[in-house]
Amino acid sequence: MINKDTSKEQLLTEIDQLKAKISEFEKSEIIRLSNEWASKNGEKDLKQSEEKFRKAFSINPDSLNINRLEDGIYVSINEGFTKIMGYSESEVIGKTSLELNIWENPEDRNKLVHGLKTKGKVDNFEAKFRAKSGELKDGLMSAIIIELDGIPHILNFTQDITERLAIEKLRKQTEKELKESEEKLRAVFENSTNLFYSHSTDHIISYLSPQVKDILGYSPEEAMIKWTELASDNPINESGFENTVRAIETGERQAPYELELIRKNGEKVWVEVREAPLVKDGKTISIVGSLTDITERKKAEKKLRQSEARFKRLFNELGDAVFVTKIGGANMGDILEVNSAASKQTGYTKQELLQMNIIKDLCIPDTGLISTKDWDKKLIAGKTVVTTEKKRKKDGTEIWTEVIVTPIEFKGEIASLSINHDITSRKIAEDALKESEEHFRAMFENASIGFYRTAPEGEILYANPALIAILGYKDFDELSQRNLEKDNFDIVNPRSEILDQIDRLGYLKGYESTWKAKDNRTISVRENSKAYYNQDGKVIYYEGTIEDISEEKQAELLLKESEEKYRTLIDNIQDGVFLINEGKIIFANEAFASIIGYTIEEVIGEDFKKFVAPEDMELVVNNYEKRMKGDSAPNEYEFRAIHKDGITRIYVNMTVDRINYENKPAALGTIKDISETKKMQEQLSGSTHLNL
Repeated sequence: MINKDTSKEQLLTEIDQLKAKISEFEKSEIIRLSNEWASKNGEKDLKQSEEKFRKAFSINPDSLNINRLEDGIYVSINEGFTKIMGYSESEVIGKTSLELNIWENPEDRNKLVHGLKTKGKVDNFEAKFRAKSGELKDGLMSAIIIELDGIPHILNFTQDITERLAIEKLRKQTEKELKESEEKLRAVFENSTNLFYSHSTDHIISYLSPQVKDILGYSPEEAMIKWTELASDNPINESGFENTVRAIETGERQAPYELELIRKNGEKVWVEVREAPLVKDGKTISIVGSLTDITERKKAEKKLRQSEARFKRLFNELGDAVFVTKIGGANMGDILEVNSAASKQTGYTKQELLQMNIIKDLCIPDTGLISTKDWDKKLIAGKTVVTTEKKRKKDGTEIWTEVIVTPIEFKGEIASLSINHDITSRKIAEDALKESEEHFRAMFENASIGFYRTAPEGEILYANPALIAILGYKDFDELSQRNLEKDNFDIVNPRSEILDQIDRLGYLKGYESTWKAKDNRTISVRENSKAYYNQDGKVIYYEGTIEDISEEKQAELLLKESEEKYRTLIDNIQDGVFLINEGKIIFANEAFASIIGYTIEEVIGEDFKKFVAPEDMELVVNNYEKRMKGDSAPNEYEFRAIHKDGITRIYVNMTVDRINYENKPAALGTIKDISETKKMQEQLSGSTHLNL
């Protein structure tokens, strides 16, 4: 009897087994009848036996055929043969299987005949046959030799197992694919950065993937507890607990949520939870889900919030006018945000500015170094634009502004941040300067620092005498033969990197590097440079200054050497030197540490009170606190320090003063070990008393 829970695959197997048993029974019955037929002597018995055999032969659903053993000519076939192979009896009788091309591999027939001749029968022989339609079929054959009218014949039973083999092949393929799928799924689970889990409806964890070790520090076995015990006391976890309870009660997947969990070592870790209930018979039986470690993301979000707060404060407190505007499209230039300085610079209120377009309503056309179209292209490409342009205030006054525009993201949209510095006074001064160009040129030519103008291609367009002298050339003609693109003076950074910085920021300021002069002298220089654009936004030349700071660098080197000598002196004097900031010793020399029995490393960073004997603690602390407050306190006095051994007291004489260190009051002083002096004084005092 077939159980109602039997799978389809099991059912097919049982049916095949049943068919095989029926076929085996029918086959054995036909063989019995054929033997009975062949053994009957009486005509009546023979006819009865023959009738039984023909009836069994005819109605058998399998393919049955009788062929002469000697030449393979078909003598008889049943309806099963016709049904399976497609041939009628008239189409095969008198012909051989080879003539009909029934065997896909004729060698299989030779194997069958050989088996019959050697053993007298063949059981369960598999071979492929070609039906009349040309379709190949799989057959399972059993055959015996019988005698008809004294002539050996083959009685052949063939089952069509094509469908069964196809099912078997499909089953194996399905099993293979299922195994591969399981292996892939396991690989995904075990190699994912996510932690996969399941827990019961009472929150007891029943499964944890290996990632629990990386995320929480536990082995899977250690964490088989209530998952709520892994959570911190952060109030945000309450909503997560409620989500899980809701999923259990409703059987419905809830939205992802965040939890703060506690690692095995006590550290807190943030995770994002995605889970779903497993429901059976309308009831939730467990919860399955995954955890993603989002600790770094949460830290980044916190930093972003802090950064946004700093940016907002800077934005509002900046003295220059700042505009956030749209870029690209028909609304290019629409003002999205402004600071208070923008209102002050333009004369409009913030509410008025937020209804305006900076290009159409404030900028005066054709006064900028770059066209609006090229400006927009640069911003969309992520580049910073630096230019000057005229703007019109609310009262009609025109002002010149120097503008630095940078692409940013504002409330999820691509926008630009422009800082507008009022340079009207500078422009007036520039105009006045142009009027006295000759005077300026004379000053320029006689300046002590170098001035230059170069082309983007590296050609030197201008250099003043100071620069020519710095580089060791006799005149400009000689210097202008050199192309900076091919032979730059800077031996530290290639010209392309410097130009990239100028192109990105619009200028180069206070850039220090090392150059090589014509005579191979190495000189230290400080460079300021700026790019100048045409109306198409292309660089037409670079102008800048070069200052020879070799002597300055040499002075810095000498200062450094002097500091090192001073440090050597401090480290080698016998008195202990110390610096205390906010109660902590931030500097001490070897003598200081040695007096109290420590190494320098053990002293630095410690509270100074650690090294004061308890009996003098109040004296030293009171003097320190008064001094830090700016109140009167002795600059020199004696007290007892405590040795590293915690027992020995060392009498010291301390000289100390208050200094300003990193904008905070600090104590700088020295201590001298006077223990021997104190001991001698005590001995002398004792001797005096005895003499008295």
